[in-house]
Amino acid sequence: MPTIEVRPSPNGEPAYRVKVRLKGFPEISKTCKTEAKAREFAEGIEFAFRNGLYKPPPQAVDHTVAELFDRYREKVLPRKPASERKQRAQLALFQRMLGNIALSDLTAARIASVREELLAGTTRNGTPRSGSTVNRYLAVLSHVLSFAERDLGWLETNPMRRVRKLKEPRGRVRTLTKAEVMALLVACKASRNAYLDLIVLLAVSTGMRLGEIVSLRRAHVDIEHRRVLLERTKNGDRRAVPISGPAFDGLKEKLAAPGSAQDLLFPGRAPGKPVDIHTAWTRVVKQAGLRDFRFHDLRHCAASFLLEVGASLPQISEILGHRSMQMVKRYAHLSESASAQVIASMNAKLFSDE
Repeated sequence: MPTIEVRPSPNGEPAYRVKVRLKGFPEISKTCKTEAKAREFAEGIEFAFRNGLYKPPPQAVDHTVAELFDRYREKVLPRKPASERKQRAQLALFQRMLGNIALSDLTAARIASVREELLAGTTRNGTPRSGSTVNRYLAVLSHVLSFAERDLGWLETNPMRRVRKLKEPRGRVRTLTKAEVMALLVACKASRNAYLDLIVLLAVSTGMRLGEIVSLRRAHVDIEHRRVLLERTKNGDRRAVPISGPAFDGLKEKLAAPGSAQDLLFPGRAPGKPVDIHTAWTRVVKQAGLRDFRFHDLRHCAASFLLEVGASLPQISEILGHRSMQMVKRYAHLSESASAQVIASMNAKLFSDE
């Protein structure tokens, strides 16, 4: 069934926005001057769908998925240094699965089939892909298709809007004890990667993401106010992160070396690219005797240590840069003991004889 929305037009007259959705076909929308015209348009599109008469826009026929991926790699990925490496690998997998099909053939049903194929596959470590991992892949594909729709005009609408996401388990919370953190830092100091020690120290001290850390430039470090200014975070927000203790000392020492304001603090081998710590990280985790521990889990460590010193969930949300409290609710069970202490202290003071 089509949906019709009434919207005001620039001249003040009502306009009727009609959307036609039918399984296996792209969503088609149009703005008409009257409701009757909108219904007539919807009936014509539905008739064309059901009788094999619908012809996709010429742009979608003329361009292939491979062409779109090439254009995205050229125009968009260079602006995303923190996630460029991962997204290139994800796009390479999609290209192998989708081949050189025309954009007009990339329907919601085709994407749903790819989703199931991804779910049945394994990661590069040989473990089964989770629903969460598949959803991250689909999010990248959706962004590419939005680029085709909004920036290139190669699609009338993004077919991903009609593809269901997989159900995800509650976010995992893997933390370390203080002794385990110290063992990890000792292993990092011994690493051949000269940057790993400070990168891990910043992660566990502040809860910053790996991409945020390796993208830091000298100009982002405010020594006077003991903070780091993140210009572009995962959520697209600008965020100030307080720096203290050994992490601050390490940044201060690093800035003492000669360099320009726009220099990366942790440069990689390729000019202008941040360091890749994947191999070094895998090695130090093993040397520290840690199991099932990922770099991102250092954010959970920071959150748990903040809870131990009395930080509230809203404070942790602000520090970690979450847009909503939903992500921080995973730490609710870690705050139960702190809450119990607060309640006990309150009752002791309320009912004491003093």
